[in-house]
Amino acid sequence: QSVLRHPGVRVDAVDDVLPLLDVTFADAGAFQKLRRLPIVDYVEPVRARGDMPQWGAVGGCGWPGAWSGEPLAATAAGDRYSVRFDAMRIPAAWDVLTAGRRTSGAGVTIGSIDTGISFGQAELRGGFAAGSVPGRTVQHLFLSSLGSSDDACGHGTRMAGVIAAPDDGRGVLGVAWGANLVNVRHANGVANVSSSDARASVRAAGNAGARVVSMAWQSLNWWWQVSDEIRWWHRNRGVLFLAAAGTSGCGDLI
Repeated sequence: QSVLRHPGVRVDAVDDVLPLLDVTFADAGAFQKLRRLPIVDYVEPVRARGDMPQWGAVGGCGWPGAWSGEPLAATAAGDRYSVRFDAMRIPAAWDVLTAGRRTSGAGVTIGSIDTGISFGQAELRGGFAAGSVPGRTVQHLFLSSLGSSDDACGHGTRMAGVIAAPDDGRGVLGVAWGANLVNVRHANGVANVSSSDARASVRAAGNAGARVVSMAWQSLNWWWQVSDEIRWWHRNRGVLFLAAAGTSGCGDLI
């Protein structure tokens, strides 16, 4: 009501979790008056007009075939994985006996907020549960503005494979090959992602039960509303977020 009393300010949406309002300003004067209200913590654009337009919204796409050019190792079953896993001691973790089986992420739900998963990637869709850990699930979510969970970029498919590709002897092997996967498609690329789309996708992953969330994308600005969303899920639900730096070769801007 305090916000609505100011002329030139229209309330478009009221968040039901965080104390956030989406508003439209008629002019700069309305913006300045709202900023001075004692109840206002910050005001920031959902997406600034002309904000680094040369990056567009599709940067970071055009990945070649999975693991192209990377040195590979193989499991006894024939699945391939990058030798970079060795530096992080991931294969050693797989061999740790936990309740009589290898550590695989079984029973944990991992979220990937990215460009989606390709409809043509059978191991991450219909064949996801065909590996050595039965009963695991994959969810394909997407923002309504995108209309589909299909990955037209390639980045999200690659990341989902690194995270949770199954142990089935037919392709690459994911770090957590026994985990459930929540795939959230929130953009067509990994550079200059809008704040409202980023915030909505974090919430979608959290509501779908993700306990660990990978976010290998960037915006060229700091967004407090995204930070607040991440902080809420971490503090209230114990969700662990892993974020990339230097996405799309512009790490010097981060």
